[in-house]
Amino acid sequence: MGYFVQQSDGVRVGYRSLVVKPGDVEPLTNEIAVKILHALTEEPSCAIDVARKLGIHEQKIYYHI
Repeated sequence: MGYFVQQSDGVRVGYRSLVVKPGDVEPLTNEIAVKILHALTEEPSCAIDVARKLGIHEQKIYYHI
């Protein structure tokens, strides 16, 4: 377990986080999976919404999720 500290307007906020190396997590080595994760960090979405946003067939989204 590690900590992530974010500073904004002179205020520091600390968050507990799990530090993971990309090589340790297989999905992060796949370009489509990374795009899906990035899309989900922007806003919570269902598979069909992510598919539409990324222009990828919905079945590929389900496979990578």
